[in-house]
Amino acid sequence: MITKSGGVIWLSASGVPVRDAGGQLTGWRGTGADITARKHAEARIEQLTTRDALTGLPNSTLLADRASQAILTAARNRSQFALLCLDLDRFKLVNDSMGHRAGDALLRSVAERLGNIVHGEDTLARLGGDDFVLVQSIKSVEDAAALAQRILGVLARPFTVQGKTLNVAASIGISIYPNDGRDFLELLKNADAALYHAKETGKGTWRFFAPALNARAAERLRLENELRSALTRGELVLYWQPVVRGWPPGRGASPLHWRGRVVGAEALVRWQHPSAGCSRRSTSCRSPRSAA
Repeated sequence: MITKSGGVIWLSASGVPVRDAGGQLTGWRGTGADITARKHAEARIEQLTTRDALTGLPNSTLLADRASQAILTAARNRSQFALLCLDLDRFKLVNDSMGHRAGDALLRSVAERLGNIVHGEDTLARLGGDDFVLVQSIKSVEDAAALAQRILGVLARPFTVQGKTLNVAASIGISIYPNDGRDFLELLKNADAALYHAKETGKGTWRFFAPALNARAAERLRLENELRSALTRGELVLYWQPVVRGWPPGRGASPLHWRGRVVGAEALVRWQHPSAGCSRRSTSCRSPRSAA
């Protein structure tokens, strides 16, 4: 209901019609209540449960719902869409050097720029931290690549935060429905694997998902888990070797006759893995698992 001042209020009314002796409708008898405050509270609750508090973008809950709808539409129309995972490179440095308020201001500016390049039917969401996800319909894989390149170009323009100029770069991972996944979680996982690959190959770039990335990620996780327990199992052994500054006694002399002095030492940690590392009885390695 619109008030005389132009405001909008919500009313809840119930009642019964009033008729005269001839059965003609003459009015309405009932009760009504102003429920504007309740409607505002409901809208606020919906905002908190489906929207990111910092940027106002959809959160993970709303993203999952939108992505599920995109999957149903694409399956029905036999079309495809791209899911892009975006992560700002070295964002932690902003928080560490300028404070979290500056970091929050930068994230809001990034969200605004990204929002200007998406269409009405697309979904741009923030999962938390500096992680953003974009779901967009495409006609070809080249469209997804062009979108990723456009995003990098938009973010390459300097940002002004607290009076200071900041240059921002991002890494992007891309998965395509239906080739890279049939449900939202699978698409998100594969796009995240592609994002990790983009960061490994220099950052400030984008990569498509490839099945080999999953195997690589699984191997890395296994290796990390084994390394965490390597200390408790006594598999890491420290070796020292001298650093000698030497000089030959004369031209053509054998290295066995070189002279010199020790100027330092190098440390080497060797991982004596029970199946893939170095033998406990030998200092020779069968696998390049040593770290200097």
